[in-house]
Amino acid sequence: MTNLGLELLILTVLLIYFGVFMTQSIYRKYEKAYLRKTIFCSKSQSDPYCIAE
Repeated sequence: MTNLGLELLILTVLLIYFGVFMTQSIYRKYEKAYLRKTIFCSKSQSDPYCIAE
């Protein structure tokens, strides 16, 4: 493999790992918000602003 091939391979692997890391962090953030909303809405059933999705 030439130097260009190796550089492209390494760059591709790094971009994939970066994408996985970003997706995971975004997922965790929204998961926490969803759980917080679920816990709040389960305690206040009569709240009209509580929309269960």
